[in-house]
Amino acid sequence: MNEKDDLYSGNLKCVIRLMKNIIADMPNYKKIVAKRLSSYDLAAIGYHMNRDLQLPAYMRLGLVEKTRSHLSLLLAVREYRELLSVPDGTRKIFDAAEKTEALEILAKEVEDLAVSIFKELKPLQTQYDPNVIINKYVF
Repeated sequence: MNEKDDLYSGNLKCVIRLMKNIIADMPNYKKIVAKRLSSYDLAAIGYHMNRDLQLPAYMRLGLVEKTRSHLSLLLAVREYRELLSVPDGTRKIFDAAEKTEALEILAKEVEDLAVSIFKELKPLQTQYDPNVIINKYVF
């Protein structure tokens, strides 16, 4: 995990922290379901983002969009989701149906965050454009 985080300039741990903080900030009725994804499950989800983690430090806001996109992919492609294992290979990430429900809630929260950021950056634009967030420099 640390090697991969180093490879991507600390972005893996940023994504993991993002997902954990989003779950921590959820209302209890959502948090109860979302917590079915353990910290290790969240780390594994981030771990499998691979090249999506490749952003310079001044473009880290793009990790919100990259995370949104990855979670959407996991939801949309069941076969892909069911192939993914935790980094040590001891089990599948989504080894119980409840974890898919947790993924749905997390994905919706990350999507809402991405849309909110987009609206803040482009208040007059009505259609969501992921490139606005991905290409935003923050110094």
